[in-house]
Amino acid sequence: MARSSCSLWIMVARTDIPFMMHTLPHLVKMSNFPFEEKVLAIDTAPLSGEKINRPGIGTMEQLRDYTKQLIEAGVVDRVVDINYEIAYRQRVMQKHFGSPLRFTHNYKGYPILGSIFKIEECKSDYMLHYDSDMLLHQKADYNWLEEGMKMMEEHSNIMSIRPLTGPPTKDGTLYQIQPYDKHPDGFYQFKFLAVGLI
Repeated sequence: MARSSCSLWIMVARTDIPFMMHTLPHLVKMSNFPFEEKVLAIDTAPLSGEKINRPGIGTMEQLRDYTKQLIEAGVVDRVVDINYEIAYRQRVMQKHFGSPLRFTHNYKGYPILGSIFKIEECKSDYMLHYDSDMLLHQKADYNWLEEGMKMMEEHSNIMSIRPLTGPPTKDGTLYQIQPYDKHPDGFYQFKFLAVGLI
């Protein structure tokens, strides 16, 4: 049986300039997966919400220079701008939410439309999404992404997966605000979007 394809999509914005040249190579390396493609999605919209007061906000020129360097270094394969055209926005919001949403970003300034854009534009069987301020650690002999894709193929009711946000305590308890159950197959089952892998 052929392996399912998976693309890596990472959202970047001017607020990520202070750290993205460190975090993005780390995320690609630690994912340790033969992605069909690795894509940076640039949020070109004006900053809003809490993003406005972030320290180290750079210019769009700096952001484009950094993304060019990441392509040249082989960290990513291509860069795309999130599509903010009105017709596109109305079509995808209607498709995913049942009605057009007024805002492209939430109250914190996070690009809701950008998340939908990546889903719409990804051509692989699976898509791995990271924000550029994430870090990842996994044991050398373990690949959470391969395990997660396998789990999704075995359990058709799983909508998304993620690595655990931290190790459980000795008794197996996770520090989580959201309620969860431990599935008999060994993973943590959340009702708010993702399951967590051990």
